[in-house]
Amino acid sequence: MNGQVLVSANCPEMVSPATEWRKHGKAAVAQGLLLGTGLAVMTGVIWQIGPRQILASLRPLGWAIIVVLFPYLLVFVLESLGWRFTFPRPLPFNPAGLTLIQIIGKAVNLITPLIPIGGEPVKVHLLHTRGIPLGEGVTSVVISRTVAAIAQGVFVVAVTAFACFSLGITGPLLNAMLGAVGVSAVLVGAFLWAQSRGLFAGLVGILGRLRLRLPVLEAEAGDLDRRIRGYYRDRRGRLALALLFNLLSCLAEAVEVYVLLVLLALPRSPGLAIGLTAFSAAIREASFAVPGSLGILEGAYVFLFGSLGLAPDAAMAFGILRRLREVAWLGVGFLLLLSGHAPALRKPVGVVSPGIGHQATVS
Repeated sequence: MNGQVLVSANCPEMVSPATEWRKHGKAAVAQGLLLGTGLAVMTGVIWQIGPRQILASLRPLGWAIIVVLFPYLLVFVLESLGWRFTFPRPLPFNPAGLTLIQIIGKAVNLITPLIPIGGEPVKVHLLHTRGIPLGEGVTSVVISRTVAAIAQGVFVVAVTAFACFSLGITGPLLNAMLGAVGVSAVLVGAFLWAQSRGLFAGLVGILGRLRLRLPVLEAEAGDLDRRIRGYYRDRRGRLALALLFNLLSCLAEAVEVYVLLVLLALPRSPGLAIGLTAFSAAIREASFAVPGSLGILEGAYVFLFGSLGLAPDAAMAFGILRRLREVAWLGVGFLLLLSGHAPALRKPVGVVSPGIGHQATVS
């Protein structure tokens, strides 16, 4: 993926326009089908519950609905702090810039067909414009994504164990949570295994069997794999800090959930907010192929709220508020990306080396 972006920037003649059109056309069709299915599921759930009941739950909020946007900013900040520790050295720019890049990356991920990783090459590019060598940027993005997935998995497992043994949750709800945890564990385990075996070398091998060649990636795959393995082996202190801040970001998302429960005048407690956050994260990971887990999350909320004795219209109101927050930050991310005027994203003075494995000169 990252290699493909680098090749398209440096060797555009390697891929014909017809091939690119077919590739993106198939991805767009697949995304459209999945998105349509998600919309159909969401529409069906709304229709079954009743739009009037859902609006009745949302109407009392009025302008207070704007409040739902702000708690998630803390999530972005903590995620970017965790990402910062995946670099082997201090960054040559303001740490706030990393938060802005994180917002942009998540926005792009939300609209990526099939697998939400399209924002990662964008993050690498933005890092490169800030003086970070491409190899270092790719390594940090891969490790950051891995650490975030591990932190989320640890968070979900811990919450599930607590719910099982302390809250006495049994039956379909527990089975659903365990199933989502299992799918997430398999995905994270497969990603870690691929990195231990040589993620980029393996990708080059797969492309070779498909008779596709990416010379830039082929030349640098070994160096990228060595960087990743070297970080896990030699930077355990920074790895621990990256994991800690990502765990804190999971708890920060629970703060957002608690605020939504307060706004909707629903029963709330820190334990319930954390449980809802963990369940949502597990469902989102398990349904990654559907853009934004549209429809899947809403159905899961109805199921979960019902299991807790809460009304389905409250579940849909809760889900709609989270979607509004998601759409709002999506818009912020793309405004930042398209404008390029944020001070923290401006290119620093200095010369950036174009090679993946070379260091940049930053004044």
